[in-house]
Amino acid sequence: MRKLKALFWLHLLRTRRYLVSILSGSFTDALWMAIFLFGAFSSRDILYAKEAYWALVAWAIIANAGWMIGGWIDYLSELGLLEPLDLAGSPPVTVASARAFTVLFSVFLSSCMLLLLSFTLGLNPLEVSSPLGLMVSLSLLWIQATAYGSIIASTVILTTTPGVLLDIASLLYMGLLLVDFPVDMLSLLSLIPLLGPGYLARQSVNSTYGLNFIPQAVTTTALLVILATRYSRYVVEAIKRREGYKSIAFQ
Repeated sequence: MRKLKALFWLHLLRTRRYLVSILSGSFTDALWMAIFLFGAFSSRDILYAKEAYWALVAWAIIANAGWMIGGWIDYLSELGLLEPLDLAGSPPVTVASARAFTVLFSVFLSSCMLLLLSFTLGLNPLEVSSPLGLMVSLSLLWIQATAYGSIIASTVILTTTPGVLLDIASLLYMGLLLVDFPVDMLSLLSLIPLLGPGYLARQSVNSTYGLNFIPQAVTTTALLVILATRYSRYVVEAIKRREGYKSIAFQ
């Protein structure tokens, strides 16, 4: 627990020192999100635009976890810190996963920027039918996204392939989260990692029906966390068998 506190404190300090960089990244995310939100607002009704807002917030969580956690290994490799961290008892994947709270901060900033645009358009995404469903769904998505980022980070170390080449969910799920799936598909969607809680968050805008599928999303979340943890341990053992870390490079 003491090591985790130290890691969170380390990332908190870095967030403060590199605040301008984080603001720049959040602003870039908000610009991309604004394009899709404006498209939803101009081509569909107000209800769909509200759903699109929260779908885009869900995408921002997935995308930021992909590069802030998975891609962080590239940065540690460039600094030559993979071995020192491991020898200090802090596996690089654990160090990267601790950036989950930095992900929250970045997404919060980009969401607030997008919210300002929404208000300018006369749209209030904060008016939702199920605030509880929205909060729980986004919380589950954040946990799943952290596990997803951890899996990418472990794969980066194992294959020495840059994280940017391994992150496919942020590209794929952007479109899927904006698709109008039939309501009777929610049972299946809730079981799909990342997409499930993201789509349940969107569903919370116009109904409380999504709450019925939260238990299924919780089950998927638990399984994904277990998978990420075991995979991370497997990678640590694989690194020991091959006698050390290798530099991260394009292949």
